[in-house]
Amino acid sequence: MNNSNTGQQLRYLEEISISLHRVGFETKSLEDCERSILWNNAPLCRITGRGSVFYRREDVDTPQAEDALYRVEDIAAKTLEYMTTMESAPQLKASGTGW
Repeated sequence: MNNSNTGQQLRYLEEISISLHRVGFETKSLEDCERSILWNNAPLCRITGRGSVFYRREDVDTPQAEDALYRVEDIAAKTLEYMTTMESAPQLKASGTGW
């Protein structure tokens, strides 16, 4: 993903928020290009629009919290991968539609 494009970063954060909400995480906006991730109503980590995941060691102090963090990191990586692939894919052209 183009790291300098704020629009792409915001789309990534929206997409990651949707994916995280589906599996029970809560997200909150920190800044334009960052989201705070909550687990069990407590801070877990934050994700930047560039796909980086940051956390404080004291927020991940149990095996369950570590598992939750690994799940967030996995979802963030997969989301970044498919969005990057979609952005670099050639535009499809339909044949036989008259367009």
